[in-house]
Amino acid sequence: MEKEQIKNNDENKAPMVKWNKSWGYAGPLNIPNELKNSSFVYGWVRYNDPGRLQSSLAQGWEIDKEVMKEYGKKYQLPSLDQGTPISGALCIGQLMLVRRKKEIDKEFKDWEQSQVIEPAKAAKKKLQEEVGGDVVRGEIKEHVFA
Repeated sequence: MEKEQIKNNDENKAPMVKWNKSWGYAGPLNIPNELKNSSFVYGWVRYNDPGRLQSSLAQGWEIDKEVMKEYGKKYQLPSLDQGTPISGALCIGQLMLVRRKKEIDKEFKDWEQSQVIEPAKAAKKKLQEEVGGDVVRGEIKEHVFA
C-alpha cells in the first residue's frame, strides 16, 4: 500500500495523506451488497427518537426487514422483537436499517436541491457580495441522510 502526501493550502496544518489501497473500510454500518435489493437505497435512522423515525417514514423511508432475514442468520445480529411495527428490523446500537425506493430517493434529492440547497447557496453568495468577502465559510452540501 502506497501513500502520497498532498500539500495543504493552510501552512498551519500538517500535509494530508492520500492512501492508495485496494480495500475498503468494513464499518459496522456497511451492509454487504449481495444482501441489498438494487431497487432501493439504504440508510440508518435512530429508532428511539420517534420524531426522527416519523420524519424519515414521511420522507419515503421504510423499515427494512428483508436484509435482517439473511444478514441476521449469517452474523446473528440483534433485531427488535418487541411486538411493535419495527419488530424484526436490523438494529446496531440505536440505529435501525431503513430503505427507500430509488425513484423516491431521486425525487426527494431533486426537491431538496431546488428548495433547500440552491436557495442556501444563493443566500450565501448574496451575503458575500453585500459584505464584500468570504465571511461565510464552508460549502453547503446536501443533507446526507433523512
